[in-house]
Amino acid sequence: TVLVTPDGGRCLGEQLQLARSFQPSLVVLENVDRIGHDRQAPKGSTETGGLQSLLSEMERLEADADILFLFTANHPRNIDPALISRPGRIDVAIEIACPDASCLARLVTLYGASLIFDPGALPEIVARTEGASAAYLKEMVYRLALAALTTEMGNRITRRSVAVVLGEAIDSQARLDRGVVELADVPARRPDLRMAASGGRSADL
Repeated sequence: TVLVTPDGGRCLGEQLQLARSFQPSLVVLENVDRIGHDRQAPKGSTETGGLQSLLSEMERLEADADILFLFTANHPRNIDPALISRPGRIDVAIEIACPDASCLARLVTLYGASLIFDPGALPEIVARTEGASAAYLKEMVYRLALAALTTEMGNRITRRSVAVVLGEAIDSQARLDRGVVELADVPARRPDLRMAASGGRSADL
């Protein structure tokens, strides 16, 4: 198995040579939606070079090559059309949805195998993380365990601790989202900052 990240796409030739040497092999390219979507990028830049390298290496594979490509994407709509428009480049697209309530409960039990959940604590976690990814849920269980240790509850998780920890996480994310929106709006209101962001100098920074 060869794992390729978007930043490593420029070295795809060497990585595919490794895959050829150990056939049958699997090439996993993460976040393929981040490769080549910027058509305005200068020729030869990371944005265009990574995509061209990927397409070229796929075309160069022998017809009998026993290499399977697995692409992952968080935003499938952003995958560059050059990668999906030609038949044979991507044969099957599979959507892996966020965990449902039943799956969330099982994941909490898995990630919190060493924890003791008071009655009602587990359903409370599931309700407050509806629509969340497994990675987010794992982080929340970690925070719950850490909070239990710092409050001398040992490995016991209560409904109150769930409300406090997950509530703080939601509030923190909301503040971060607001900050990002406000930061994105600053250049429109402050020409001096727009100049600085584009590489100029500003006395205010």
